[in-house]
Amino acid sequence: LGTLTNLRYGLSALGGGATFGPELTFGRTLADYYSASNQVSTNVVMTAIIKYAVGGTSLVADWVPNGNATTNGDGPRYVTFQKVVTNGLAKLSATYPGAKIELDGMIWVQGENDITLKNTNNACAAYGTNLVRFINDVRLTFGGYPPYGTNFPFFFTRISTNQTVYSGTADPD
Repeated sequence: LGTLTNLRYGLSALGGGATFGPELTFGRTLADYYSASNQVSTNVVMTAIIKYAVGGTSLVADWVPNGNATTNGDGPRYVTFQKVVTNGLAKLSATYPGAKIELDGMIWVQGENDITLKNTNNACAAYGTNLVRFINDVRLTFGGYPPYGTNFPFFFTRISTNQTVYSGTADPD
């Protein structure tokens, strides 16, 4: 935390390693898009990723939003996420004074743990409702950044195409 570095593999792994997440493709795609749409080199338009990831968490227990753009009543992971993003944006502003900082989207990789908690807090049945509430709260909390404001896009992904444990149509989960 508090360090800016080049996006590369290994940053997702605890203690380093040869792993990566969807932020690599996301960051490269955004950099290429802004370079082409602004007709400038990627040396002029910089793309930054503020990453916070914790595996094995639940939307219903760990990320639960209160719905009012404050941290009061938010789940512990969501509170930490808000601090990480706020501190990351502040670090970018301090490091690049005068730069125009835009919040252009968010990647969300989560959901399987809520399926396994289906008998606890109705997590599985409530996942869609909880996710909509979460997205709305994130947009309210960080909606002050152009160009999208409270309508910035969310992108959904999974860790691997081999991650199919809950994809079987006969599986009750």
